[in-house]
This record gives sequence, structure tokens and C-alpha cells, in this order.
Amino acid sequence: MSAAVWNPRLPDHVGGGLVNLIAELEWRATGAAAAPRLTGDRASSIADADSVVLVLFDGLGVGQLGHPAAEDLRSSWAATLDAPFPTTTTVSLATIATGTTPSEHGVLAHALSLPDLGAVVNTIHMRTVTGGPIDVDLPRFIPRPTLWERLAAAGVEPVTVQPGGFTGSPLSAVLYSGARFEGYYTVEDAAAITVDVASHGGRFVFVYVPFVDVAAHMHGQASGEYRDAMSSANAVWRRLTMDLPDSVMLLGTADHGHVDIAPSRRVRLSRQDEHGLLLAGDGRALFVTGDPAPILERVPSRWAPIDRLDGLWGGPVRPEYRDRLPDGIVFPDDGWVVLARHMNHRLIGHHGGLTPAEREIPLLVRT
Repeated sequence: MSAAVWNPRLPDHVGGGLVNLIAELEWRATGAAAAPRLTGDRASSIADADSVVLVLFDGLGVGQLGHPAAEDLRSSWAATLDAPFPTTTTVSLATIATGTTPSEHGVLAHALSLPDLGAVVNTIHMRTVTGGPIDVDLPRFIPRPTLWERLAAAGVEPVTVQPGGFTGSPLSAVLYSGARFEGYYTVEDAAAITVDVASHGGRFVFVYVPFVDVAAHMHGQASGEYRDAMSSANAVWRRLTMDLPDSVMLLGTADHGHVDIAPSRRVRLSRQDEHGLLLAGDGRALFVTGDPAPILERVPSRWAPIDRLDGLWGGPVRPEYRDRLPDGIVFPDDGWVVLARHMNHRLIGHHGGLTPAEREIPLLVRT
């Protein structure tokens, strides 16, 4: 099967995206921002405050707010934003940590080709996709100064509240240089620690909650595990809405949404399929360097040459990162995923593409 050339709908980076939410909060805290601020009602829903708490619920797309266990989250939904592309965790977290688009910070995919290292790197683990170490200066992997360093220079103390197992991880070294790190181990701890650190004035607190994403990947959105994970995320939000002082502005958002993919539509590439190709990106947006024909014959999809996609990452990619780009991207049709051999073929939930279910993320505001 051949695939038509595709001109996809690009994420909003000029007033309705995750990067613009960060710019809005940075501008309010410091009087300057590295990206355009939110526009229209999105901005007016956010009040000025002495301290801000921003909670990121990993994998919680707007389309998932209808789940029965998401009642408190749903009641706080104020607006819809676009996640950056690819719609995946490390791209969005780097966008938050820098306050810039992927074209500026250089984290252009989950599985990222780094030609200077001769490797494709899993940016969650900061190792090669085959598990090997990489020789990089982790705190300098994204541009400096970070958002946290700019906040601190303006007299605002940045604090990140993360699962305790992330303490000292390579990705934490990349993303949170310049921020105080607080680890939690239970749902109750996540809320209690956040309330404690945010109750002091002049702080910007970023909280990361992974439960929904993990359950969606492993078990799918129809599972009991997903229901329990959504209940846990909802409990964190409910506790924060009740216990944070009125002087604290509480906001929530996500890094991407999720789609379940049936086993029969998870196309795993063979060694022959991959011969002569360099594959990176995600299963819902596969970066291909080389001739994509063997892949296009295996999966219903659309092919987007890179010369048609320069704005996909928020503008022209900085010259020092352009060698990370592929020749083009294979976008599987809705309900399909194409998996390079280094990708996990057992997962039910996927993301990375440009469908509304993957791209649209909520802006949650405590009222």
C-alpha cells in the first residue's frame, strides 16, 4: 500500500499551546517570557497569585476527561491547549523546562536521532534505544538558562514535586537543573508535599503525576487499572483544590493524550523492513531516514516529507539540531501504530501523533 503525501494540522505555538501556558506563567512571575503568551479566554481564566502550582497529569488528554473517575478534573476544565509535537512526554517536559518550542530546545522526539553520537537515544532513560550508555553533559542537553534558572534569577523559587524514584535520574538531571527537587511515594504524599512547599510565598511549584499514562500504556482505557489510575490522579487534584491556600493559583495540564490500539493494528517491523533505514520518533509518528516504501506497504498511513513540516516543532529548527530531523515522517492512520523493532509492541495505549485525542490537552483551573 502506498501513502498519500500529507499536510497535517500543526500544533498551535502562538497562543493556544502548552508552550504558551508556560510563557504566560513566566511572564506573570518575571515580566518576560521566551514564547508568546496565551491568547483570549485561556489567559483570562488565570488569576495573578503570589505562588503558582502547575500539575502535569501525564497522558491525560481532553478526550479522557469524560471518564467517570475524572469528576473533579473535569469540573476544573477551563480551556483546551495543544501539546507540542510529537505528542510525547519528553518533548512536552522539555518545553516546560525551557519555556520554548521543540524547534528551540532540540528534543524533537521520544526516540531521538543524535548523529554526533551515532545513536538513536531513548530520551526517557537517556540511553540508546538498545540500552547502551551515552556520553552527554546531561544538564546541558537542553538550552540554558532553563525556566527554573530564569525564575530563580527573578526571585521566584522553583520547586518540582516528582515520584521519588526519579530522584537523581538522568532525565531529572536534564529537566530540573535549577529547581529544588521534592520526591513523593504515595498519592497522599504528592498532595501533602505540594501543599507544604506551595504554602510559602514566591514559589513556582511544578508537580508531575504519572498514573494515567502508565495505566493507559499497559492496560488500556477500558481497564480497571486505568480506572484506578484516574481515581488516583483525580484524588491528587481534589486534595490540592481543597487544601492549598486561596493565595496559591492552582493549574493543571497534560503532556499528551492517549489512544488504544488493537493488537491486529500494531504493525511491528521486521529486520528486512528496517534494512537501510534509520528509524526514530514514535509509533504514531515514525521518523524515517531513507526510503519509506517498505513501511508504507505494511501499514495504512500517510507520508510527510520533512520539507513540508518545518513549522511542526514551532518554527524553523535551530541549525545545531537540524541533523536530528529525518527525511520524513510516517503517520499511521487512526487506530494504527507502526513499531520499529526497538519499540515496545506489547503496549495497548499509544501517542505521538497529531489526532485530537493525542494532541488536545486540558487547562485545568481551580475556581
